[in-house]
Amino acid sequence: MVERIKKIMQDLGITQKELSDELQLSKGTISHILSGRNKPSIEFIEKLKNRYPNVSLDYLIIGKGNSLDIKNNNSPSSLDIDNELERISFMQEQSAREIKFQLESIYKKLKKQGGI
Repeated sequence: MVERIKKIMQDLGITQKELSDELQLSKGTISHILSGRNKPSIEFIEKLKNRYPNVSLDYLIIGKGNSLDIKNNNSPSSLDIDNELERISFMQEQSAREIKFQLESIYKKLKKQGGI
């Protein structure tokens, strides 16, 4: 099942950290599942299916079919557009703060050197 979970993550385009955050499970829990140390719990499977409704349980549990249900891929709700937009917005805000910090640092250095 570990390889199928990794395939699902790849097909969803998410990292181990993103999966941990999205399912509200610790990084250690996800790490232990992906390393094969622990088997996925029912709670993990429920959270995965609730957060990513297009994940195929047939594929996840028995390896049958595609990792993602094609029939659900056309549904905007299955993509959870609102959460994706919120995550993108947060990343843009974070990038803007980092750029502002860098510009302020450059400004201070130039001011010290008498360039401004």
